[in-house]
Amino acid sequence: MALPVPTGLGLECAGEATGLLDTPVSDSPAQRVSVLVTTIERDVIPRLMLVHRQAGAAAAPAAGYAPQADDVERLVGFLLKGDAGGASAFIRRLRERGATPEALLLALLAPAARSLGRLWEEDRCDFTVVTMGLWRLQRALHELSAAFQLNAEPPVDGRRILLTAVPGEQHSFGLYMVAEFFRRAGWDVVDARYDSNDELLDAVAQQWFAVVGLSIACERWLPQLTHAVEGLREHSKNSAVGIIAGGPLFLLSPELSDHVGADAVATDARRAVELAQELISLRRLSS
Repeated sequence: MALPVPTGLGLECAGEATGLLDTPVSDSPAQRVSVLVTTIERDVIPRLMLVHRQAGAAAAPAAGYAPQADDVERLVGFLLKGDAGGASAFIRRLRERGATPEALLLALLAPAARSLGRLWEEDRCDFTVVTMGLWRLQRALHELSAAFQLNAEPPVDGRRILLTAVPGEQHSFGLYMVAEFFRRAGWDVVDARYDSNDELLDAVAQQWFAVVGLSIACERWLPQLTHAVEGLREHSKNSAVGIIAGGPLFLLSPELSDHVGADAVATDARRAVELAQELISLRRLSS
């Protein structure tokens, strides 16, 4: 959902696309962004995030450094030049200076992705350069994953969450970051994509979840989000399921959060975890 990280990484909503190689690239920057983002989200990110989560990551140094705007600019420079080794080394240096994996995710990688998206939308970089820059950013996210989970809490009974984009929504990169925050906080996380509302409702009818997080980037999917929330309340195996909505749409139009029927709306990954914990705590008190 981006439940975002400053969130869904700032790439604007655009038309639908099915893949980089089998979809014609139009002259519209928005359409090209859609093709790029869809390909990376459906093909690249899942492979990178699921390959492995190594337990032997080096211990993190004491926290204390927050990435700055010039750090984001330097990272983007490495990405655009195709210097993956330089990007990795730069991120390691920031870790040595005291930047935590959480700070790097929120204050470095997410703004870098937004910057690449703007360069693309403004036609200031060509298709291949920005495509490879974003791909290298996914690699950086994957490399940080092991360190980010190093001090994860063991799963606790009752903390089980389903994270998914609203059926039909193509932009879901932020969900992968949000999932990292939930896992580190001790949640059992299921992150999945459903092609239809019926598939989503079948999943929650068959499996018990304490909370469901729904991500949305485009206003065109707002009716679908409202419909999904209504269906979750009716069909969930857990009759007291908590529902959190999030994503770039609510950063751009926060007033829409009052009209979707969710229990809460999250504007970043940390807040999503806090809200989920509050929801299950309230339900325990009322039971």
